[in-house]
Amino acid sequence: FFSSGRMIQSARVKQGKFYRIYSGVCTQAGSLVAYSDDFGKSWRYLGGNEALPIAGGDECKVEELPDGSILLSARSRKVNGRHFNIYRFTNPSSGQGAWSDSFVTSENPADGTYSSQCNGELMLVPAVDAKGKATYVMLQSAPASTDRTHIAIYWKELPRDFTSLTEYVGGWSKFGLNDAHYAYSTMILD
Repeated sequence: FFSSGRMIQSARVKQGKFYRIYSGVCTQAGSLVAYSDDFGKSWRYLGGNEALPIAGGDECKVEELPDGSILLSARSRKVNGRHFNIYRFTNPSSGQGAWSDSFVTSENPADGTYSSQCNGELMLVPAVDAKGKATYVMLQSAPASTDRTHIAIYWKELPRDFTSLTEYVGGWSKFGLNDAHYAYSTMILD
C-alpha cells in the first residue's frame, strides 16, 4: 500500500507541466518508492520494477535531499531500528539512477536512535544555524521504546555529505513529547 503519511512533491524535477511526486510503498517483499510525472495519473517505481531498496522494510517515508536525491526511511519487520537508503540520480528527467545498499540504525535504545518497530515520519526542514548560516535539519518521528511508548522527534543537522547513508544511522538528538502509546505519526511544514 502507499505508505501512510505524506507524499512529497519535488522542488527540482519537473516533467512537462508538473513537478514529480514521490510516495513510499510497502509491499510483501519490502519498501520501495513510486513516482509520478503526470500528477498521479500513472506511477513508476524509482529504480525500475525490480528495485527493492529496503528488503524486509515495512511502512516507509521519503524525503528529497538538497541535490534532488531521494532518502527512504522504513520501519523493519524483523529488527528494532530504522532502515535508510538513498537513490542518486544519473538522469533526473528520466528517473535513471541507482539505490545504495540500505543501512539500519542500532536496535539499542541507549544509542539514542529509533528503537520501535513502528511507523514514523521523515521531514527535511530549512534552518539557520547558531552562526547565521543556512542549513537543513532532518526530523524523524518515532516512539523511543520497543513498545510504542515515549513518542519523540529525532533530529540532526543534515550532514555535509548528505548522500552517505552512514551519516543517517547515528548521531541523532531526541526531543521526547510524552510517554503515552502511539502507532502512527506524520508531520507537515506549515
